[in-house]
Amino acid sequence: MKRNNIRIVLAALVVVLVATVGCPHTKPPTVPGKSFDNKELIYLAHSRNEDGYWTIGHKVSLCRSCEAAMELMRAEGTPEEVEQYRAAAKELVGNIVMGLADPHNGLIFLKNNYSELTVGHARALIFLIEALQSDIEFTPEEEKLTRGVIVHAIKYIEINQRLALYRYFSDAQTATIWKRHNVSMAQINALKAARKAGYKVDERVIEMADEFRRMESDKKYM
Repeated sequence: MKRNNIRIVLAALVVVLVATVGCPHTKPPTVPGKSFDNKELIYLAHSRNEDGYWTIGHKVSLCRSCEAAMELMRAEGTPEEVEQYRAAAKELVGNIVMGLADPHNGLIFLKNNYSELTVGHARALIFLIEALQSDIEFTPEEEKLTRGVIVHAIKYIEINQRLALYRYFSDAQTATIWKRHNVSMAQINALKAARKAGYKVDERVIEMADEFRRMESDKKYM
């Protein structure tokens, strides 16, 4: 019985490590159900590179940057700490709106990015939506520009839907089921977040994406 218990603990540890380290768009490792303490938040605010992004190893990650900024966007502390946290998050908003968002096709793209292309796009879209709903202070012009990027990012997903939002790979047959599912779920979540926030979203696109997700899940267990 004792040996079985040890095996269960080790199996659980492996699952946690894969969930926190193996996936490029997860939050930095932390104890489940526990918020970052002040020291962790201060470190997070100062761990950006000189361009205002967070990295995985030595490579920038749009997903990791959005996750880190969202932690700072929600964090509490002294007035000085909160101001610092929100400033870091707002800087990422500015980077995305003014530097990463393509004004022609709506794609949010970070060059030499660790994260997958369309997963990073979806995560950035969710981040921008939540940023405008947060207590970060934006000027009317900043809010207008950010909303414009959000609308174009939504359209990018809708217009480029291929096999129900699966677009990252050039050949659908060469991708693993997990990667197809991962890309689709990222963009489904982004569209649903946009719809919940009051943005116009093509319901047919979400329906097709959900159907694709169900089909992929069925294939996985056949």
